[in-house]
Amino acid sequence: MAKAGRRKKLKPPEEVRESAARRKAALEKMEAAETAAREAESAEESGSRPKKPASRRRKKRMTRRGVLSCFIAVPSLVFFVLLMWTAYRLRSDVTQMTGLFGFLAALLSLLGVFLGVRGFREQGKRYAASWIGTTVNTVLSSFTG
Repeated sequence: MAKAGRRKKLKPPEEVRESAARRKAALEKMEAAETAAREAESAEESGSRPKKPASRRRKKRMTRRGVLSCFIAVPSLVFFVLLMWTAYRLRSDVTQMTGLFGFLAALLSLLGVFLGVRGFREQGKRYAASWIGTTVNTVLSSFTG
């Protein structure tokens, strides 16, 4: 029992604010945990995985070498089209220009295939650019090589 005549010592206002802030943070944490548990239960019932909060989701980036492979496919395709056009225009008269276009198209497409395949080694990234670059450059190298 408390002794009569003695008063309780009051806390300074700063301590009161700090303890209120701690209680509020703990309450928010508990509410977040309850919400996550409810979402997990509803996802379990529907058969899908719960979504991560937007702050924790991070978009995967494309592989650098795959993007470079796609960019190399463009001039390779241009040289291939120029090769076909000059060969058609000159009919059977093959010149150095036709050979140059064919050589550049083949060289660039082989470089694009090499970079596209190397892009698959990058971990934790999206491989769409690597697939596109490798496929386009392989088709072009099969026509020019």
